[in-house]
Amino acid sequence: MLKRNALTVTVAHRRLMRAWDHGLGKAVGLLGLLACLALLGALLAAAVPKFWGYNSYVIYTSSMEPTIGVGSLVVAKPVAVADLQVGDVIVFQVPGNTPR
Repeated sequence: MLKRNALTVTVAHRRLMRAWDHGLGKAVGLLGLLACLALLGALLAAAVPKFWGYNSYVIYTSSMEPTIGVGSLVVAKPVAVADLQVGDVIVFQVPGNTPR
């Protein structure tokens, strides 16, 4: 009886390993790679702009809709007031308020 159970486990293990080798393992590996790339992309979107003088902001309210939705990530660079034109989307901080 013990040998039969051990044999059943071995056969099931071989079938599982065969399924893993034939696609399941590749699918799990691909999903893991995609998750890592998505995380890397999010980190780069937040960190890299700082090197070129840009700041990133998250839009918390619907005040900029429909142009920019709530939860959007906005990247902005400081410009001179003289360079602004009517219709430009700007980001500003009210004096005395700390950034969130």
